[in-house]
Amino acid sequence: MDLIDGYPDRDAAFIGFFMMNRQLQGRQIGTHIIQELCLYLKETGLKRVLLGIDKENPQSNAFWAKNGFSVIWEVEQEEGTILVAEKCL
Repeated sequence: MDLIDGYPDRDAAFIGFFMMNRQLQGRQIGTHIIQELCLYLKETGLKRVLLGIDKENPQSNAFWAKNGFSVIWEVEQEEGTILVAEKCL
């Protein structure tokens, strides 16, 4: 996991990268990690967590939606569309 504290503002954190080993997927380990992370960030006073999701990755979209993240805007790039998602803590 790549986590940037205080980005894009001092009340937020940004998950730059999160990936689980394919053999561990489907066991709720990733969900547990994200839940614990969000709890910790809330306890430190942060108000929200943001991240970018590849629009063309349905598995990733489903994972983040299941974990309470909502898409707040789309960013068009040459490589494809990135969905910026947010979870209020």
